[in-house]
Amino acid sequence: TKVYSWGNGKGGNLGNGSIEYEALPFNVKELNKKNIVKIQCGEWFCLALSANGILYGWGKASRSRFELKGDGDIVYKPTKIPLSFKVKAFSGGYWHSLVVSTEGQVYSVGDNK
Repeated sequence: TKVYSWGNGKGGNLGNGSIEYEALPFNVKELNKKNIVKIQCGEWFCLALSANGILYGWGKASRSRFELKGDGDIVYKPTKIPLSFKVKAFSGGYWHSLVVSTEGQVYSVGDNK
């Protein structure tokens, strides 16, 4: 499965290591061969789920509220989110993310506002 991205790169949310505008679709190479089955973006971050339950994130880490380490607040390329469980489903919002584990547990991270 290949993932393509384009548009406003502000916040690093395109996944190509840049914050520039990209008018043409490009392949997000870090997600090649990851068997991505779902992608969703919040305001300035993106999340992607693989078929085997691994969640990846990139963009402004403070917006997704996952503990991702990047260049300051920005994670420029898709990065595996360190979770102790496999993910069945997820949703990314403006300042929060929701995750459902394969065991049926629901987790929420966000700004708590």
